[in-house]
Amino acid sequence: MGESQTQGEMEVELGRQLRDLRLRRNIDQGQLAEQAGVALNAVKNLENGKGATLSSLVKVLRSLGRADWLKTLAPTVD
Repeated sequence: MGESQTQGEMEVELGRQLRDLRLRRNIDQGQLAEQAGVALNAVKNLENGKGATLSSLVKVLRSLGRADWLKTLAPTVD
């Protein structure tokens, strides 16, 4: 995700990455939603770059085993 991307482009790219990760795990959107404890529409919205709550994003990333992505958003300050 480059700095020259618009907000919308960044959201779509993040959604694409989430979708690719889910597919590599060989689970469908419904399974991910259930595992993450979020609504199916939250997963669909995230993957389509349409947004969801921060809470849903965190739950989905944790369910996909990629909570480490969150550390790149808010790195620890020494």
